[in-house]
Amino acid sequence: MEDEVRQPTDGPLYTRLRDHLAAEITSGRLAAGTRLASERALSERYGYSRLTVRRALADLEEAGLLVRRRGSGTFVAERLIRKNVRGLASFSEDMRQRGLTPGSIVLRQELVFLEEEQAQMLKVAAHEGAVCLRRLRLANDVPMALETVFLPAALCPGLVRRTDLDRVSLYEVLEREYNLSADYAEEVVEAVNASEEVARLLRVAPGSALLWIRRLTSAKDRGPFEYVESLYCGDKYSLGLNVRRLGQ
Repeated sequence: MEDEVRQPTDGPLYTRLRDHLAAEITSGRLAAGTRLASERALSERYGYSRLTVRRALADLEEAGLLVRRRGSGTFVAERLIRKNVRGLASFSEDMRQRGLTPGSIVLRQELVFLEEEQAQMLKVAAHEGAVCLRRLRLANDVPMALETVFLPAALCPGLVRRTDLDRVSLYEVLEREYNLSADYAEEVVEAVNASEEVARLLRVAPGSALLWIRRLTSAKDRGPFEYVESLYCGDKYSLGLNVRRLGQ
């Protein structure tokens, strides 16, 4: 971080420091996750009072560029990943397109019986087995989402025994080996709070805001083949969609 504040001389002192730090963040010179020096250290470095530093940091926090963590300090906020609800891409594809390295930790991989509502959505009998795959989804080794997938076992024999689902794209496996290509999906999005278990896995505070996304995915020639429930970190994701006025 450069020590010299290269800003116009007009305006309150705190705005000069605020704008300088904002430029450092948006340019990437201060990377996401970087811990800022203390208010005292910043005051000494830039020659401003601690009150001026505090006000500049408060503005940056309000703008979403900084995150204050009690007992840990102030950090550069992670950039929000804009999730386009009209697009249909796997998590792995999405992360790669953003220049991030996708990863997964398999938490559960077994055969289960579907609940009646899930079976109806997937158009199978409730007594039929399904593959349940629960994974912690990562980007550059940072937890982004907790994902639970249900797939009728009859459509993907042998999938439950695979040992590489922490390293490969599930959609690529389904398309290549089972001829199941995602063509259409319906999603429902709700805001929820993280339970203690989910918070521990996603490395957020209990009660943190999450996006709960439920998706039913269909193949063009088969219909519904996948039901997914995902919990996305609310501080890392925003939703984007395009709308048109009815009748236009």
